[in-house]
Amino acid sequence: MRSIGAWLCVVLIPITAQAATLSGFVTDQSNGESLPFANIALKGTPLGAVSNDNGYYAINNIPAGTYTMVVTYIGYATYRDSLTLQATENRRFDFSLAPKTLQAEVTIIEADRYREERLAQPSFLFLKAVTLKDLPALGEADLLRSLQLLPGIQAASDISSGLYVRGGGPDQTKILLDQIPLYNPSHAFGFFSTFNPDAIKDLSLYKSAYPAKYGGNLGAV
Repeated sequence: MRSIGAWLCVVLIPITAQAATLSGFVTDQSNGESLPFANIALKGTPLGAVSNDNGYYAINNIPAGTYTMVVTYIGYATYRDSLTLQATENRRFDFSLAPKTLQAEVTIIEADRYREERLAQPSFLFLKAVTLKDLPALGEADLLRSLQLLPGIQAASDISSGLYVRGGGPDQTKILLDQIPLYNPSHAFGFFSTFNPDAIKDLSLYKSAYPAKYGGNLGAV
């Protein structure tokens, strides 16, 4: 048994001693930064390595011969080079990869615009500032009193600027100025409204079927 073990050592040690080693660093050509997890392979062989966090790689037990090195990294141009390794050689081979812009195929999608027919909203009224000023007024222009002349809206009385919209009283109508609720939109015992027509850009009136965000009241908005 001793003679067989000695013979195996004599045979195996020279074979291992004839293998070469290849090592080095993989860096970015533009700034010199290390590139971790780059793939380094000897083309046509199962030999290869992956660089570590510092960009270092090492390939051991390479038989003597001529090889084509292939280095790949996502976002960088593939590096190829030929080298010849001698038996027992310990070669350092550093790689600098050049960044490459990845270009995808251009896909143009064309379609006709969907034409959505807006449903008529007879209960909705939108008035611009110019239209508001053209509404009839008794003496000085008054926003709420002018609205009392529109269909579906009535005055609470001859001396009140309150609105009765489709049967709902003034206390059931929500009035907002720039989305801020106004709980007392009149003065002078309700004879005049508090709105200055010159400061109003436009007006939206929902006599019924108003959006859910305006909930919390029984009448118009």
